[in-house]
This record gives sequence, C-alpha cells and structure tokens, in this order.
Amino acid sequence: MARQKPLYRRLFIPYVGVALATLVLLLFFIGSAFRQAELQQLETSIRQRVSLTLPHIAAEMESATHEDLSSLLREHAEAGSFRLTLIDRAGNVIAESDTIPEAVPNLRNRPEVLVALLGRTGTSVRESNEFDYMYSFVAEPILMDGTVIGVLRGGERVEESRWELLKRTGGLIGVSAFLIGFGVILIFLVVRRVVVPIETLRQGAVRFAEGKLDERLEEPDTTELASLSRALNHMSHQLDDRIRTVERQREEQEAVLAAMVEGVLAVDRDGKIIMMNNAAARLFEVERERAKGRILEEAVRNTDIHNFVRFTLKAGQAVEREIIRYENQERILQLRGTPILESGEVAGVVVVINDVTKMRRLEATRREFVANASHELKTPVTAIKGSIETLREGALANPRDAERFLDMMGRQADYLQSIIEDLLSLARIEQAAEENKLAAERQPISPVLQDAIEATSTSAEARGQRVSLDCSPELEATFNHFLIRQAVINLIDNACKYSPEGTGIDVRAEIAEKQLVISVCDQGPGIAEKHLTRIFERFYRVEASRNRKYGGTGLGLAIVKHAALAHGGTAEVETQLGKGSTFIIRIPIERQ
Repeated sequence: MARQKPLYRRLFIPYVGVALATLVLLLFFIGSAFRQAELQQLETSIRQRVSLTLPHIAAEMESATHEDLSSLLREHAEAGSFRLTLIDRAGNVIAESDTIPEAVPNLRNRPEVLVALLGRTGTSVRESNEFDYMYSFVAEPILMDGTVIGVLRGGERVEESRWELLKRTGGLIGVSAFLIGFGVILIFLVVRRVVVPIETLRQGAVRFAEGKLDERLEEPDTTELASLSRALNHMSHQLDDRIRTVERQREEQEAVLAAMVEGVLAVDRDGKIIMMNNAAARLFEVERERAKGRILEEAVRNTDIHNFVRFTLKAGQAVEREIIRYENQERILQLRGTPILESGEVAGVVVVINDVTKMRRLEATRREFVANASHELKTPVTAIKGSIETLREGALANPRDAERFLDMMGRQADYLQSIIEDLLSLARIEQAAEENKLAAERQPISPVLQDAIEATSTSAEARGQRVSLDCSPELEATFNHFLIRQAVINLIDNACKYSPEGTGIDVRAEIAEKQLVISVCDQGPGIAEKHLTRIFERFYRVEASRNRKYGGTGLGLAIVKHAALAHGGTAEVETQLGKGSTFIIRIPIERQ
C-alpha cells in the first residue's frame, strides 16, 4: 500500500499559487462579476415583467385584434427602453410595444424565440437587428392545452459599462490571458489529483445505490479519502444487512397476511388503498395488485365499507361494527378499524374484516338446538310428572288407572331414553369425525344392509310393508359398520312410518364416481320443498303430530347426515309430493 499523506499537504502549495494569480486577476474578475450581476439583475427584471404580462396576453390572444394586443403591450411596457413583442408559432410579429408589427421581420430564428417555441424559457444578450443596440431578451412560451401557440418576448437595452472600455486595453488582455492560462493548467493538475480518487468513490457509491452492496471500494493513498472509503464500505455492509432484514420482515409480513383468514385492508387519508391481503381481495372479488393505489370507492363496491372507513378516519380511534352483504347469499362481516397515526395525526386506517357468517349461524343453530332439545325433553318429563302426581292423588287405589298411568310413564321414559341415546350417538359421531378417529375397514356392504332390514322387519311386517334389497354381494367399500348400519336403519324406519300400509320400500347400493351410493326409496307422501334445506337438522319435524304418533325423536335424519359426514360423504334427499322420497347416502369407496 502506498504511503498515505494528509489531504491538506497535497492541496496547500498549489492553492497558494492560485491565490497569488487571483490577486493579479482580481480587477478582471471584479469587473466581470459586476457586469454579470448587472446582466443577471436585468434578466430577472425582464423575466418578472414578462411573467406578469403573460397571463393577460394569453387570455386575450385568441379573441383580441392585433391593434388591441399592441395597445395592451404598450400598457405593460410603460415608458423607457423596455420592449414587449408578441410572436406567433411561425415567428411572425403579431403585436409590438415600440413600433408597428409590420416593421419587424420574422423572428423565428432568434435564439431566445427558438427555445421558447420548444416550450421552455429562452434568454439571450445580443445586438438587436432592428435597433442596433445591445439588448437582453427573455422569451416565454404561451401554452394552451399543453401546446405552444405563441411567444411573448421582453427586451431591455443593455447600457455600456465602464468595464467595456477597460477591456479594450490590449496589454491587460494579454496579461490576463497568460495568467488565466497558467491558472487553468495549475488548477487542472491540482483538481485532477483530488478528483480521480473522489470520482472512484463516487462510482462506487453509485454502484451501492444500484443495489450492488457486495462490492468493496479500494482505499486511495490519501488519509481522508481512505477513511471515507472505509466508511462507505462499512455503510454498504450495514445497509446490505438492513435491506436483507427489511426484505425478510416484509416477506414474513406478506406470508402472515396471506395466511390470515381475516381480510386486511389499509387505506390512506385520501381514501386510496395502501394494502389489501388475499382474503380481502377474495371477499370483495377484486384483483389485489390492481386495487393497490386506487380509490376505495372504485375498487370495492360496498357503501357500508366506504362509510365505515370514513367514520374511522373521522373518529381517530378504534371502531367495531357488523355489516351484512347481500350477494349470492347473505354474509355477516365483522369490521374493526384502527387509525394509522403519523406525528399524532390520522394518516390512514387499517380495517380487519372477519366473516362471522358461520359463527352467527352456529350460534343460531345452537340456540335453536337448545330450545328444541329442552322442548323435546320437557314433553316426556311433564307427562311422567303428571302421571306421578295423579297416582299420588289416589289413582293407585284403582288398579286399572294405576296400570294405565304406569304404562304412560314407561312409554315416556322409553321416549326420553331414545332422545338421550340419539343425542349421545350424535356426539360420538361428531367427536370421532373431528378427531379423525373413525374406525373404518374395507368390507362388503350387502351384509350391513341385510342386517339393517332385519332390524326393522318387525315394524315393516306390522304395517304389511315389503323391504327389498338390490346390492351385489361383491360390492365393497371402506366404512364404519355400526354407523352405516344405524344410518340405514333410521332411513328404513322412517320409510316404514311414513309410507302407506302394504307398500314397498326399496334399499339399493351401487358404486358411482368412486363413491358408495346407498339409497332408500319409499312411497310416502313426499316432502315439500320448503322443508328440504332443514330436513337433516336436529329435532326438525315436517309434521310434528305425525312424527310423535310414531314415536320419532327428530334426530334420526341428523344421525344419517353426520354418519355420512364422518366418512367424508354427504346425505341427500330426492322427493316428489304424492310420489314418495328417496334418501341417499354417498361416501368415498376408500377413506382418505
């Protein structure tokens, strides 16, 4: 490594020479500075006067006559040597404050006019071809709908200064030229020694800015620049670490937002969408990337969301609310808005959107189930309690009455036991399905169906009904023997109860689309369409009085449904009023 030297030692001696030369050239520089200041001040004055005049001319240019425009220019030019010239796009003079427009030739080739016709401010200091004086010109474009329709030029006569006389002295010019040349060469050599390593550092900094943070800068042979190079290298290393950390955090945030089932929507104070996760995009049926940066009202077609965001922005605190969306189906959305604060002011709002439709429906189902279960349990308990009170009041003395009330108590106790057993069966089925502990094995289905038919044969024979089975002995699937047997028994039992006496009930099993399909077809009265969506609910009865007549608990079809769900299948019903119903269980052949 070359010997490092302090920067001041490299610059001190050359700059002393430059300072001595500066003393000699001081007079020249002062004169030039004064002259430049005069011209700059004059140009600024012209620019201001032209800028003040430009709106008035632009407003009148399309409608006023050339004479009116010339009068307007004379009013703004006032007295003195200040001139205003209005020029069209072709360079022709439309109006002039000092003379008639026809006396002025085409000005399109004037340098200041050429620049103004390109849409920028044009300036020049030159001798006027029309008046044979030095003028400082400023030309501003006149725009309409972004298009240049003309140019307004202002000019002021440049008075000859004393310095102009002084410059004409040939000796001073020669000495000045020599000293200037010497100074330029000296400064060039000095600056080159400083600029080259600095330029190297600049190029390295540019590479860092472009993201090439793994590169390292070489250390120059100057102490200060070497220290700067080390600082830049250290900075790039830290910046690289921080960028990687930020990117990792951003990716983690994106992963968290993408994995959230809740929708997340961020909006700034102007109502523009800052961020939207996948759940919110799906909820509002919009493309996530296209929605970013758009006005909320444009991207999300829901006035309740718009009103909630505006209210949260205005409130400046956390707000919660539930809204209902009516699209293909009713959806209940729970909104929680939290303001985004910057320096104590609300800069936006983050809205977390949770679809609580299922939760609300489950709550309603739970309430309905509790009410139905309480009602179903209350009926036999009331009957038993009434029978006991009647017996206590003297019915025991009459053997016939005592026997009748004891039989009633027995029937109600059996009914109560049936409800409890069915509820326990449902609970066991649901628990097994949730914990994925359903015991299932591959076995033929025909024996299970035959067993279910035999279990219901007594009630079928009592009503003179015939239960037929259509199932191949070789038909096999993976299922739980007890659950499928119980489900089929429930379906056959219902078919026997609701079918007329002496009719037939068909039980059929087949394989369709890799599913075991079990169907029980009766010749009953059928089911009205309004009941079909709820027929498999707990304690739901199509005809309560008819159901109670045959001793049903209202849980049979619910057990059928959950037995099918526990196998990853479904329970369905096909019915026609007056022609009967077909209940169908579909389960996969192989359990997943």
